[in-house]
Amino acid sequence: MIPLNQSTNHLPLHDDVKRAMIEFSPSDVNTYGQATGSDELKNAVAEHYKINLDEYGILLTNGSFEAIHMILDTFSETYSNFIDPIPSWPWARNMAKWRGYNICGIDGKLKPENIFDNSIVFLNNGQNPMGYTYTDDEFYALQSFAYDRNSLIINDTVYWDFFEEPWPLLLNDVNFATFTFSKAAGLCGMRIGGLIASKKNISKFQNNNPARLGVNIISERVALASLKSSHEWKTKNIKIIERNKQRVRNELASLDGVNFLHEDKIHKMIVTFDDHIDCTDFTTKLKKEGIAVFDISTRGFDIGVKEPNVNMIAFTVSIPDDWLDEFIYKFKKVYYEW
Repeated sequence: MIPLNQSTNHLPLHDDVKRAMIEFSPSDVNTYGQATGSDELKNAVAEHYKINLDEYGILLTNGSFEAIHMILDTFSETYSNFIDPIPSWPWARNMAKWRGYNICGIDGKLKPENIFDNSIVFLNNGQNPMGYTYTDDEFYALQSFAYDRNSLIINDTVYWDFFEEPWPLLLNDVNFATFTFSKAAGLCGMRIGGLIASKKNISKFQNNNPARLGVNIISERVALASLKSSHEWKTKNIKIIERNKQRVRNELASLDGVNFLHEDKIHKMIVTFDDHIDCTDFTTKLKKEGIAVFDISTRGFDIGVKEPNVNMIAFTVSIPDDWLDEFIYKFKKVYYEW
C-alpha cells in the first residue's frame, strides 16, 4: 500500500539520518533517557525554531500527539472551549471532547473573531487537510486577540519544514508550540516530538509527564541528525514537491469532473469531484489498487460519518518518482473504469 493519506514525507532520508538509525551502542537501549529529553536535542530544537531558552522550555514527548494530549489534560480546569477549524485533523478535537471541552468548530481559516473567552485554540499552518495558510500579520492578530480573551493557542508546527520561509511561533507566557519529526523529517515511526512553552507552563508538567523515563534514545539520535542536516534535505525536498505538484496538475487537470481546490502551498493537494464521482467510493477503489488517499468527507469531520456536500480527497506529493507514477496511473485507471 502506498500511503498518500498521512501527510508525511516519503522522500529519501539524508545519509546522516540513515547512519544514525544503525550506529548506536548498547547503552542506547539498556538505559533510560532524561526525563524531559536530552539536552543536546532540546538545544538543537531551540536553534531550529529560534527559541530563547532563557524564556522558554522544551519537553520531548513520544510524538506531538502526546504533547497535545498533555496540554489538553493539564489545562482542562482552566479553559472551557476548544476551537478548531473543521474539516481538520480530528484527533486533537476528539481528545478535547473526551476531556470535557466545549467543541467550537469554525469553517475555513481561523479569524480573530472566532476566538471566545477561556478557550484553547488549535492552530497549524497548512491546516490539515485543507491546506489553509496564514501570513505573519494574520498570526500576530490571532495571538493578540487570544491573549485579550484569556485564551491559549496551541501553535502546531507540524508542517514547518515544508515552507521555504519560516513563520513566527506564537509563543508568549500562555501559548504552546508543539513540534514533530513525523512529517517533513519523515520519521513518523520513530515517535518523537515535543512542546515548547514558557518556563512557568513547562513547570506544570513536572509530575504528569508520561515520558517520565525519557523518550526513545535512538529516536533522539535520529531526530538530532535530521535537524543538523535539515538545511540540505529541506531545500531539496521542496523542489521535488513543487515539481511533483506540477506533474499531477498536468496529468489530471484534463479529466472531466476532476478539479483542484486551490493552489496548494505546501506538500499536499486537494482534488474535488463533480457529482458523478463520489469521493468515498473513489477512495475505496483506489485503496483496492494499492493507493491510500484521505477522504475528506469521512475523515475531516466526524470520523466514519459521511459528510454531505463534501466531495474531496487529499494526498501528499512528497513522494519518490515511482510512487508518483503509480498514483497517476492508478488514479486514471479508477477514473476511466468509473
